[in-house]
Amino acid sequence: MNEFEQMDHRARRQNRSAVGTPDYLAPEILLGTGHGCSADWWSVGVILFELIVGIPPFNAEHPQTIFDNILNCKIPWPHVPEEMSFDAQDLIDKLLTEDPHQRLGANGASEVKQHPFFKDISWDTLARQKAAFVPSSDSAFDTSYFTSRYSWNPSDGNIYEAYEFEDSSDNGSLSGSSSCVSNRQDDMGEDSDGLNEFESSANVNYSFSNFSFKNLLPSIMICSPKD
Repeated sequence: MNEFEQMDHRARRQNRSAVGTPDYLAPEILLGTGHGCSADWWSVGVILFELIVGIPPFNAEHPQTIFDNILNCKIPWPHVPEEMSFDAQDLIDKLLTEDPHQRLGANGASEVKQHPFFKDISWDTLARQKAAFVPSSDSAFDTSYFTSRYSWNPSDGNIYEAYEFEDSSDNGSLSGSSSCVSNRQDDMGEDSDGLNEFESSANVNYSFSNFSFKNLLPSIMICSPKD
């Protein structure tokens, strides 16, 4: 195998590896079917949801449950438009489309910028605009602006500090609807009413900083078929 073939082999292997924080991983990464830039747009959708709601959409106490939520697109949509605008919900839903080829952003950032959610944004002058908030830190190691990660228990609607997960390693297919819109809040009743009440337990610590995994396909058979 010559040098170019070795480089190509490494690139293909890298594009099938599962690396990242569980909450933000796209389905194709979990399934090991290969991924590209479209997986990053999925992560953007997760981040936007977290910025608006306060927790990642697929958040759970254990990584295996997070993976199940991602693969089955279980999203606790808040009330629309009371707690999330229609444009925000539509943008996030399109970014969280299961099929990476149909996902918003698959054809480039321009289609994301053209979404109605950004209608008041001047992209040409955005980099020159003054930020709404400029943090002031004491040093390069100041973490005062960082807060603990939390886990939402949908059974009682409360948010708790979650457990630190141990490392794990070596231990279905995408189908059905191309988006997660069917699980929005108006189908779930009052499940998210407790999002405004952050009740945390002081005895537990939540961190994904040391979580890693190598191969999910043999160990995760949690993607249930859809109608």
